[in-house]
Amino acid sequence: LPGTLGKMIGPIIPGDFIVPIASKKTGKSWLVDWVSLRAAMSGCRVLVVDCEMTMDQKLRRLWRQIKAMPLTAGEYEVPRFAGSGEILWERKYREALKYDRNTVLTTINGLRGLSRSGCLDIVCMPTKGAKVADLKAVIANKKRESGQGYNFIVVDSPDYFKPDGKVSNTLDALGEVWQEIRGISQSETEAGNPCAVMGPSHSGRASWDRDAKESDISGDARKSAVATKALILKRTKKEAENGIIRISSDTSRDNATSSQDVVVLQQLDLARFYLDSMWVNDCKAPEVFRPKNKDDDDLP
Repeated sequence: LPGTLGKMIGPIIPGDFIVPIASKKTGKSWLVDWVSLRAAMSGCRVLVVDCEMTMDQKLRRLWRQIKAMPLTAGEYEVPRFAGSGEILWERKYREALKYDRNTVLTTINGLRGLSRSGCLDIVCMPTKGAKVADLKAVIANKKRESGQGYNFIVVDSPDYFKPDGKVSNTLDALGEVWQEIRGISQSETEAGNPCAVMGPSHSGRASWDRDAKESDISGDARKSAVATKALILKRTKKEAENGIIRISSDTSRDNATSSQDVVVLQQLDLARFYLDSMWVNDCKAPEVFRPKNKDDDDLP
């Protein structure tokens, strides 16, 4: 991934299970959609499974990310970093997005020709009732139809899934689901089809009025134990208004992990999750929230 954010995350490799964690409406789905498109354009065979949106909603979101266009025409402020580490805003006019389902499907299907055989398949499952077995069936169908599996699978979100086996306890069920989905990346890779998985999760209610931590993952804490890397998304209301989100990581697969946040600039009205990124210590913008000390995560 590009910039400082890419340096913090590092390469996504076969067998990985990347878990973005954030409180409600903080941008987890924007992040995973952005990574999915980058993976497909880089030549990966990508599967996106969404349990929150209908197919038209998902296609419209991805189309906006491809086109960088708003739903309503007008002028929009787009942030960028100055050389000094300050943030500058430029007003730019953008036409409104034109959405036609057939055009979008043709374009997304055409990614194969633009990206060295990459592809992006989308499956929308119901919020209630989706099972890991359903996900495995989609993967198996891909192998039968094309002779190849997926290199990158996004599940948004594993919290909605039910495990394949019967589990009476809700927390045990969550733990089973997360282990089964992590197991997909491992079993596919061991079978000769290099595969990584990304699945976002909400943080617990306790973190809704402060910065989230990896230990704040909602439901069963065993979920975070199966992640090879957890990404924590954080922002104050002021940061959100200024197109700023901070991302950190408490875990690392095989390298030292920086304790610094990465400041990411975005413009979600234009469907741009990522514009640029910078270590928080290098960023001089007063709009960026900085805890007074490592344990002081309360938001203003």
